[in-house]
Amino acid sequence: MIKKILTVLVLCFMLPASAQTFEEKYCAPRPYPVGGAVASGISNITGVNLTFTKLAELTIQGILKKELNSNFNVELYSFGGKNLIDGKFKKLTLSAKRIKSDDINLRNFYGETLCGYNRIVLKDDLVYFAENFLFGFRGKMTNEDFQNTILSEEYKKTINDVHLKLFGTSFFKLSNPLVEIKNNRIYMSVDVSFASFITSKTITVKTNYALMLQNGKIVISDVRYSDALGISKNAMYAILNILNPFKMRVPLDDVNTMTIYMRDFKIENDEINFAGVLLLPRSL
Repeated sequence: MIKKILTVLVLCFMLPASAQTFEEKYCAPRPYPVGGAVASGISNITGVNLTFTKLAELTIQGILKKELNSNFNVELYSFGGKNLIDGKFKKLTLSAKRIKSDDINLRNFYGETLCGYNRIVLKDDLVYFAENFLFGFRGKMTNEDFQNTILSEEYKKTINDVHLKLFGTSFFKLSNPLVEIKNNRIYMSVDVSFASFITSKTITVKTNYALMLQNGKIVISDVRYSDALGISKNAMYAILNILNPFKMRVPLDDVNTMTIYMRDFKIENDEINFAGVLLLPRSL
């Protein structure tokens, strides 16, 4: 599920949030249901807290390495050994200089839980969130990272699934997407195939556009393309919305849904810089 969560951060259309702060709206109120100061003190003195915390950090690092083939620095802040065994913790931070896997390409990634009390429960091989899980994140995507994202199997599958069929015959299909960040704009080309019962035709559509942050959403703006293609503006926007790698939705599992709100999104020096908040609602 961790890989799917990070994939959504890269390949997802961001949803708006209310004016109320995320912490005020979603975090569990005090007092937190954790062991008292005496139990926590004993855990600290005996080294139980440190031992279980380090084991948990190593476990999380191992999962991230396996899922993303990337090295993460993990820091876990607990309430005490027994609380940690019960899945309760104060804070979790994740950082990586480079994330490079089949579907995810990011740099300078940092994320941290935003609530003072978190609880995760493992039940029947599924992860449940006993409280809302609020996670702030930031990172960067270079031109190379963006191109690798477009070449990922997840994105290719989305493109290949876009077609119009009638009586088992495809009449419209997209293929061979190419993308580049240049002059702080997205330059994209894609082959669009049209077919009928009599003939078929393939044209290469080339366009460039800007991406901007609007009410927590990443939206396409200022689209430029050749009128010689004979494609209407509405049709071009429809194609770009299909191809937009920030609009893909990735399901997590049978029990968890997710919302992402972008707080910052800029393309500077042909690099994408972003920051946002991820919410996994309580599922237990």
